[in-house]
Amino acid sequence: MEELAQCERKLVAVRLKAEEKKGVEVKRLEAVLTKRQELEETNRRRLEDVGEEFERSLQGIVSKADQDVEEAWRVKAEAEFQLKQSEEKTIALEAKAKAMERQIHALHGMLDVQQAEVSQRSDEVRRRTDDVVQSHFEET
Repeated sequence: MEELAQCERKLVAVRLKAEEKKGVEVKRLEAVLTKRQELEETNRRRLEDVGEEFERSLQGIVSKADQDVEEAWRVKAEAEFQLKQSEEKTIALEAKAKAMERQIHALHGMLDVQQAEVSQRSDEVRRRTDDVVQSHFEET
């Protein structure tokens, strides 16, 4: 029973950790995308004001934003990979938990049979003892 509880705790921990990592990476991606949008809007306004000079600056900024986005996509892919691994582990742990539940159910059945046998034997011994006592009582 303790092993089942331990498996369940591990299962919950794996799920929580995977969700936490996913949440962090989603927030990170959103921040990068928001930052990219802000930079692109700023650059568009500067282009109207500065013209050719801005064209050179824009290339550097867009390049950096693209690198950030690529990094975010790489991190997201890694997070998705880790999530998939966590889900696979979760499935395996759930299967193990179900197998353990079946074993526990079988053990409960065996215990019930054993308890019934013990009860039946106790009743038989009690009946025999009562018969012997009654027999001795009648002899005296």
